[in-house]
Amino acid sequence: MTLARQKGLRVGPPAGRKAGILVVDDDSSSAQALAALLRDDGYEAVVAGSGAEGMTALAGGACRLLLLDPALRDRTGLRVLRYAKELGVPAIVITSDAAFDPERGPGNEAGRFLYKPIHLPTLLGLIAAVLNPN
Repeated sequence: MTLARQKGLRVGPPAGRKAGILVVDDDSSSAQALAALLRDDGYEAVVAGSGAEGMTALAGGACRLLLLDPALRDRTGLRVLRYAKELGVPAIVITSDAAFDPERGPGNEAGRFLYKPIHLPTLLGLIAAVLNPN
């Protein structure tokens, strides 16, 4: 049983449909670990290690949600966030950058922002709320 289910959270994609979640973070080990945890909860999750990879994945159209650390080494995090907004893909910003101002992030709706280290039940609850708004 996954941690989220143990905590009583509604997790996973809508019935009969897997949600494509794109994790964009240049910290490969963190991104891969997060994607594995999401897969354990029934989501389809893929990882992009740069802004360019993230934008390519978004352009493919299979992503229903973006999890983004905007402090990418190639300095394209905010560009990825803007592009996701243009495509209508909701985003959750996850960062350890204390200088990042969630109020100024383009397309970042209130409540869709978490600082690292991530509290997994909080993240899974936020993902469920974004993907299953009813």
